[in-house]
Amino acid sequence: MFNSTLLDVTLGLVFIFLLYSLLVTSINEAIATVFGLRARMLRNAIIERLLAEVPKQNMWMSVWKGFKEFFMEFLKFFKGSRPKDASEIKIGDKFYDHPIIKNYGASGVFPLPSYISAENFSTVLKEVLKEEFHKRQEDIVAYNVDKSTINETRSNIDQNLSYSPDIVKIKEVIEYYGRQVLSGSKKAKKDKREEQVKDGKPPLIIDEETLKILQLHLHDSLYDIQKFSKNLENWYDDSMDRVSGWYKRQTQTVLFFIGITIAIIFNVDTIGITNKLSKDKDAREKMLQLAIEATDKYKDDPRVKKTTKTNGDVQYDTTKAGMANNDAIFRNYQDSINLVIKDYQRDVDTINEIIALGWADYGMRRDSAKVISEYISNISCKCKNDPVINSSSPDSVKQKALNYLYDKHWIKYKVKYVLSNVFDGKKFLGFMLTAFAISLGAPFWFDLLNKLVKIRTAGKKEDSDSGGRGSGSGSTSQTVPIIINTQTGEGAVG
Repeated sequence: MFNSTLLDVTLGLVFIFLLYSLLVTSINEAIATVFGLRARMLRNAIIERLLAEVPKQNMWMSVWKGFKEFFMEFLKFFKGSRPKDASEIKIGDKFYDHPIIKNYGASGVFPLPSYISAENFSTVLKEVLKEEFHKRQEDIVAYNVDKSTINETRSNIDQNLSYSPDIVKIKEVIEYYGRQVLSGSKKAKKDKREEQVKDGKPPLIIDEETLKILQLHLHDSLYDIQKFSKNLENWYDDSMDRVSGWYKRQTQTVLFFIGITIAIIFNVDTIGITNKLSKDKDAREKMLQLAIEATDKYKDDPRVKKTTKTNGDVQYDTTKAGMANNDAIFRNYQDSINLVIKDYQRDVDTINEIIALGWADYGMRRDSAKVISEYISNISCKCKNDPVINSSSPDSVKQKALNYLYDKHWIKYKVKYVLSNVFDGKKFLGFMLTAFAISLGAPFWFDLLNKLVKIRTAGKKEDSDSGGRGSGSGSTSQTVPIIINTQTGEGAVG
């Protein structure tokens, strides 16, 4: 049987993690919407991964590159992206320049689409390949003339290719790139691209790895356009499953950094809270009652929703379905949040009162004598009539002076006090634990809270039943619920 105190402390912690996860989730969703993180993740996945040659890097280089790209996205939002040189443009850039993709943008503020269907990916990619065929048609015709065994004229070959089916054009351009890209060193290919740009010719836009994938899908389709399209769609869907994982990891990273910030601002120290709840029975019981109420109160909150994949694995709502139109998602999301925000704020205020979260007076009472002494020593001669200089000044006058100093010079007194406490060994560890817990997300903590509440209530029921049987009398024991009145005004009377 679980130890009741241990279980109650755990429930209290899980409830606190849930509340602050809800707050951090709202902040993260606002950041993701404003900065278009979903759309940017999708664009980078297509341009730099799916339709590009992936550089070979060790683990630490990959981690560093991930952090660098993440923060660079924020800089690009304010400064804009650097225009690419003609020699740097690849097939992914051509893909995003296509009118279909441009029209998917939500607005001028959010020009990048957050979601592209597999069918449209296949359609646009085939269009880009056909456009590339027309740019290379002269060279392709010349090659076919040289290898012709029936002495066809250039004009006949050119005309036949111009009126050929789409799959033939795609086959010809992929074979052309096979002759150009799959031979020579990387330096030779780079030099060739730069030379083509100088000569005014269109540079090669398909990398070697992407070309091999296109060749594979083309050969597997037996040169059937419908099957080739289906192969491209399956390739895209498989890639998007990985992109969802990347976005989830990015989201957890953002949640962690927001979480550590929130933990410090509100002084949500996991170790300190645990000590408080384990020693204070009254606070523990009040937190238990709030936790039980939360299982019903937040069940319809969209921030605790999660989806389950067909294979049974739990997957949070960061999949393709969650990457739909930014504006619509944020509006619907905010409408749902507004329904529960009042209850949420009341719960936060209540737990702050129960376990005294926050920084209280920022050490004002502790450092009052020191602050007043500094104030007096730094005051100019023309202010000698200041009542604070007089040691017999009333405490109310000194308190007003302290309030003024702490409000005007909040960095010197408030921020300095917080930072001096943050880097205390045990407290810093408590903040890190809080941030890690928050990064797991509100759905995780809500699900765990439901399970723990069921265990706790089942344990209470079992204790009551056994107590009734052992007493040998007709009396029954009943647990009196703890009611926390959070109303004000006339509604709070009684």
